[in-house]
Amino acid sequence: MPNKTLGTILNAGLKEIGEPEVTGLTASNILELNLIEAANNTITELNAEEEYSWAYGRTVFATTAKITTGSVKVTNGSTTMTSVTDAGVDAANWTDVLADRYIRVGSDKTSYKISSVSLGSTPHTLVAEIAYAGTTSTATSYTIFQDTYAITDSDFDEVKFISYGDQVNWISALRGLNYGRPMSYYSNIDGLIEISGADLHRDTSGKPYAFAPINTNSSDQTQLVVWPYPDEAYVLQMWYKRKFTDLSTFAGAVFGTDAPDMAYLAVEYGVRGAACRWDENATMAQYWEGKRDSAFAQVKARENRAHQAQKAIKVFTGRRSYGKGMEGRSQVAFDTVPLHR
Repeated sequence: MPNKTLGTILNAGLKEIGEPEVTGLTASNILELNLIEAANNTITELNAEEEYSWAYGRTVFATTAKITTGSVKVTNGSTTMTSVTDAGVDAANWTDVLADRYIRVGSDKTSYKISSVSLGSTPHTLVAEIAYAGTTSTATSYTIFQDTYAITDSDFDEVKFISYGDQVNWISALRGLNYGRPMSYYSNIDGLIEISGADLHRDTSGKPYAFAPINTNSSDQTQLVVWPYPDEAYVLQMWYKRKFTDLSTFAGAVFGTDAPDMAYLAVEYGVRGAACRWDENATMAQYWEGKRDSAFAQVKARENRAHQAQKAIKVFTGRRSYGKGMEGRSQVAFDTVPLHR
């Protein structure tokens, strides 16, 4: 049953109404386009019904270490900053610096976003997003860091959790003492602003232990802000909900061949029903639509079977005292799954 393709399911719909099978897609065939749309709509509807474990994807990404080598020359009212030695001599310490990172100068409480970097000659220079508002200095300490990371996976839809994978004993885990692993998830930047005391770049304690999604970048990739900003390069493992792009080729694999058998049948039933609607056979259309809905229910039931790690039903329970929520599966999960505060 697995490995169904768009062509296989399209032909099932065509045969349902007595149309000949095809070996390729015809862009001008209205019936084919209608059935392809029905297949994609069914995939979208099924994926929206439930959080399926088989629909999760995994990726890893590394954070960027902060840069503090040497000193920086700054001028009040200027957007240009220059790499220098501690003695104020021109230097080239910013080889690894990129635009869109931040720089903090000395003990200033303001972070300046970097618009561009010039590394072609000594000294290295950068241009900040706004003019420097602090005190002019020929050589002062600084920190350049990155707190925002783009998710480059093309099938990324929604982050589920991020973890370092560091070991923690099970007794501590049951008590909720995971020390930020997995990282705490905030649905928007407001949560990070709250826990950081309104200064996302004040805490330099090392490993980030919280994150929040923000707007997409110029490549339409979702970005995550981590807090505190990383002091070193850390490897993070992320599990995410995948999005299934619309099928448009005859050999296109439905669900990427990762779904249970009943999920493929749900798509086939949806296409058969759409074919019957096209053929104005309401009785058979209702029959196949009922089969599709039944398949939906079976796919969801498979995900929530009671014998799977004592997971009777998915619930979302909020712990009022902390103003945060957690996804659990049954009261057992609520009592044992830690909440990151």
